[in-house]
Amino acid sequence: MINIYILTYNNYKLLKICVQSIINRTKFPYNLIIVDNNSTDEELLNYFSYLKNHKNINIHFNKNNLWVLGLNPALKKYQDGKSEYFVVTDADIVVPTIQNGRCWLEQLVYEMNINQVIGKLGIGLDLGYIKSRNNFKNTYLREDGYYSNPQIGQNFIAGVDTTLAIYRHDFFMHKNPRFFPGHGMMNRPYYYTCRTGKNLNCKHMGWRSYSNPKLQNIKDQKSKVICFTLMGAYLDPAFIGHLPFLLHAFYVIFRPFSRGVWAINLLIYQFLWFIKSTPSKLNQIQYQAKK
Repeated sequence: MINIYILTYNNYKLLKICVQSIINRTKFPYNLIIVDNNSTDEELLNYFSYLKNHKNINIHFNKNNLWVLGLNPALKKYQDGKSEYFVVTDADIVVPTIQNGRCWLEQLVYEMNINQVIGKLGIGLDLGYIKSRNNFKNTYLREDGYYSNPQIGQNFIAGVDTTLAIYRHDFFMHKNPRFFPGHGMMNRPYYYTCRTGKNLNCKHMGWRSYSNPKLQNIKDQKSKVICFTLMGAYLDPAFIGHLPFLLHAFYVIFRPFSRGVWAINLLIYQFLWFIKSTPSKLNQIQYQAKK
């Protein structure tokens, strides 16, 4: 049984599509935990009430919108350590259909089982929607460029935060899984971060809303920009391009400062881990590297 965590905030339509795709296209045993960052949308809250009738779906409510930090209380509550893996996804993802009798989660677990040096494996993204759109040119080049990287089995080494990924329980330097800005650099050094090949892709519905201002609520835009700025997080240029001037300026001016603060936090954690774990972990690192 694997826990699947969906982080969401005021995005009823996208979340509903995401949840239905998981329900309809997942054969591997799972528990679905929807982590809500203090949404206010009545339609979404009503949907949560409906989902509570599903025996393997839980809703975790946070009191504030703290982006990826919102995952931590849910992980602490639901992650019992019995499963070697867990999955985290954004709410604007549609998982792949079942292929050759094997669902997307079965495929991810299989790849993790046979490639012990992979600590985090993200599903690749279907690039068809952004391939010919000029406002996504840089995004497309970056995403497509990952497929030129070295491979581990059928997977490509890519040190990025994919929008849906499976993690080993001990992937992070922390004793227990924990997310915060910069967590992509907190993997134990004997683990690689990878993404699947083009044969296993999910749809990123968020790209469609980025490129269509009519699909974006101004209030939610403001909340997202403020949250991401304070966390030093990355916003896609296609999304930023439609922002009101003051929101755009706030992000551009203050994000570098926030990134610096979180970078210091990251360096402290890394330093403490290496002090505690080296050289005691050296043999394990060498063993994993040779497998």
